[in-house]
Amino acid sequence: AAVRAADTTAAAVAEERRYPARSNRGPRQDKDFEYGYHMSIAKASEQYGDAATREAVDREVMQMLDLGVWETVDPKTLSSEEFRAVIYSLLFLKAKFDPGGLFEKLKGRLVANGSQQDRTKYVNLSSPGVKQQSVFIGAGIAAMEKRFVVTLDIVGAYLKVNMKSTQVRVRLQPHVAARVVEQRPQLKRFLLRDGSLIVLLKKAMYGCVESARLLFEEVRGALVDDGFEQNPYDECIFNKVVDGVQCTVLLYVDDMMITCCNEAAIESVVKCVKRKFGTVQVHRGKVHNYLGMKFDFSKPKECVVTMAGYMADLMKLFSVQGAATTPAANHLFHIREGIGVLDKKMREAFHSAVAKILYLAKRIRPDLLLAVSFLATRVTAPDEDDWAKLQRLLKYINGTQSLGLVLKFDDSMEITGFVDASYAVHGSDMRSHTGGCISLGGGVFTARSTKQKIVTKSSTEAELVGASDYAGDLLEQRAIVEAQGYEIGPARLGQDNMSTITLINNGRASSGHTRHINIRFFWLKDKVDNGELVVSHVPTEEMVADILTKPLQGEQFKKLRKMLLGM
Repeated sequence: AAVRAADTTAAAVAEERRYPARSNRGPRQDKDFEYGYHMSIAKASEQYGDAATREAVDREVMQMLDLGVWETVDPKTLSSEEFRAVIYSLLFLKAKFDPGGLFEKLKGRLVANGSQQDRTKYVNLSSPGVKQQSVFIGAGIAAMEKRFVVTLDIVGAYLKVNMKSTQVRVRLQPHVAARVVEQRPQLKRFLLRDGSLIVLLKKAMYGCVESARLLFEEVRGALVDDGFEQNPYDECIFNKVVDGVQCTVLLYVDDMMITCCNEAAIESVVKCVKRKFGTVQVHRGKVHNYLGMKFDFSKPKECVVTMAGYMADLMKLFSVQGAATTPAANHLFHIREGIGVLDKKMREAFHSAVAKILYLAKRIRPDLLLAVSFLATRVTAPDEDDWAKLQRLLKYINGTQSLGLVLKFDDSMEITGFVDASYAVHGSDMRSHTGGCISLGGGVFTARSTKQKIVTKSSTEAELVGASDYAGDLLEQRAIVEAQGYEIGPARLGQDNMSTITLINNGRASSGHTRHINIRFFWLKDKVDNGELVVSHVPTEEMVADILTKPLQGEQFKKLRKMLLGM
């Protein structure tokens, strides 16, 4: 019994490490409110009450039973090898919110510990999800063309997909097994001494290594059978022409965003999914909650993407008071010697905050990217200066919670990338910093702010390295848009360094000062020659990527932030 108890505890710890919520990559904080966390039953009861918690657990257990997710196993029939192969499970609860950020309900989820499975038994376990850039492209196009938008969630999607050849047995924890026996008293005889229950999976339970792939294949099959084709550059974008207009489905696991100017075509897709998977939750209208973001199509020809609830809860989680006018002061990159290193508890809090801000910045707040990308390089040994820089960033977020990202594409669909580099700003190793963003009009749909991987010898070389590193992203996004059926011409790369533009257009060093530059950075010349890329000069004061490489202040920061966010 002691060994089983120890094993159960170890499995629970492993389970929490393997399946944290996306917004919970860092350690937990001792706060009353935790945004987006997968909570234990005890925590959920404390926060939302026993009745709501029990209802969520019972709803999950009944769903499993009604869908025939498993068949009960008599432990006496298992060989010692089969018994050792049984994997553990854990039941999480999570709060669900509506598009306005208001609490809706608790949702239970029973998850298998796939980390205990033997991956060598499977050929392909990879399961794609629609790229975030593709979601923003799809939303921007929908706004530009005034498409109808519907979001759809397949209820219990995994549990409606059959397992394949491999047998997977799962041990249900005693408190879950007790709920199962309440509903199916005849199963009581199969309980183990500790009150747990072993079941053989018939459906693709959450957490199993093959479940996501099996679900993707089922959804893809249903859409392809209905006449949809996949975008070759993002296999989670599906398109179909109905009565001369395009219908697009963006797929992320069991969540879909469907857009089309023909409302009947959308309803046809909804019916198709219902036929295949049964119960679905469908949301129509101008405002949608998709992948943790709020998409508002209320204004003509634009889509506003926000995460107000996430930001408010982040501020509450870290007890932020006051506001700052910019994310970072001029000395962001400066590292002083002899500054005290944070203790363990503070380091954990620092790491957690940086992870949560990075989650926000990579989605709808690229104006945070420069500061948080620098702080991310400091998480292993942050000092008191880093803590002060983090506090300033949190105060900036606190004062700008109303900001989001506005997607307002031009009818020309001209795709433009802006790339900038700050030379040797990282004092620890004298590396440069690259910033880049891509736009189809108002507001960028993808941005990056990163430390360069090599040491450069001049600002011109740093700009060339940055352009080379980021142009690949620009050309990939151009390919995705073209595959959606738009003739957009060559991608445009904006640069504010004339020497760098000359190097790219010439495809070789232009003087003795740049003769040492590695030839691999001149692949851009081929893209210019074949018409895929046009490099043009952008004045520094109009270079929006500047905000991703330098801690700007005052009116220039506000000007570029407006260009970056479109808001």
